[in-house]
Amino acid sequence: MSPANPKPQACFSFAAYSKHLISHLHHHSTIPIARGLSLTELSALESSLGFTFPPDLRSILREGLPVGPGFPDWRSSSTQQLHILINLPILGLCKQVSRHKFWFRGWGHRPDDKDEAVKLAERFLKRCPVLVPVYRNCYVPTGPCLSGNPVFYVSGSEVELCSYDVVGLFHGMIEFNINVSGMELGRVLRDSVWAGTEARRIEFWTELVEIRRVGAELGRWLEDVRLRLRDGGWKEADLDEMMEMDDNVDGRLLSPSSSSSPSPSSSCEDDDGDGGRRNVVEDTEIVVRMLSRRLLRAGWSMGDVVESLGCLTEEDEEDRTVEIGNENGGDSLFDFEFGTHDLQLCT
Repeated sequence: MSPANPKPQACFSFAAYSKHLISHLHHHSTIPIARGLSLTELSALESSLGFTFPPDLRSILREGLPVGPGFPDWRSSSTQQLHILINLPILGLCKQVSRHKFWFRGWGHRPDDKDEAVKLAERFLKRCPVLVPVYRNCYVPTGPCLSGNPVFYVSGSEVELCSYDVVGLFHGMIEFNINVSGMELGRVLRDSVWAGTEARRIEFWTELVEIRRVGAELGRWLEDVRLRLRDGGWKEADLDEMMEMDDNVDGRLLSPSSSSSPSPSSSCEDDDGDGGRRNVVEDTEIVVRMLSRRLLRAGWSMGDVVESLGCLTEEDEEDRTVEIGNENGGDSLFDFEFGTHDLQLCT
């Protein structure tokens, strides 16, 4: 995902595009399309729910209201039902906090009391951009209040980029097993100058997406290390013992953000917008140090450690020096390089 905001799109009538989109959904899909929301209905919803619809979603809902399974019924649902639907992402994350499966380090030190931890998490989450449901677990953020905000898939602590914008979401509905004519609808969406080509950064939510992606890369790297060691003759019991992380390491890897302790009134994202990736790199270095130290203490040579953990020979824009202590005294130095697709060591 590109950290930059999308480039300004050419000016055109989004209302005309929305009308064309709803017409195609109505004639080329099984999605029921009700009469669009009036300005009065939209204003009443925004007033009662406490947010403003992004302009692109607002325009689509004015032209027609998808009311099939998975779509929020903005006209017939009660305010209470809609509040519950909008709060599902926060409730899901708080549930993971209560289960000790998630904590955002930007929130500061996690309280020992479970209920206090959930209250603190909820205070921070309520200050992040509200996510408006579009379809099932797919949400578009209300802030910034601009057209072209990305759509996120949110389920518990699982947050992924679903599409660059609501246009992309409708284009991808075929993947959600909705009966839409791909040829007709796809052509309309691809031809639109509104279709995004990269995702705008959104406070907190973009960082969670990046953390999940980087964490997955770390997992693949660790599995590759495990395979290398297994091929080198290590037994499964020894591999399990060496790969076992202590609670502190596990907690850091599950906690995407800086270790600072901002107040609940502060922004949900680091000022430089790259805090999540930077801190996962730092946490990954902990894993590298730990695994390397264990191999050195087991009698491995420095060359064997590098060969087993992988060696990156090409220079990367970001490199870090990892100090690895050994029982013979002194520290051994590795240059730790973290690339977009690689987690490796080099000498």
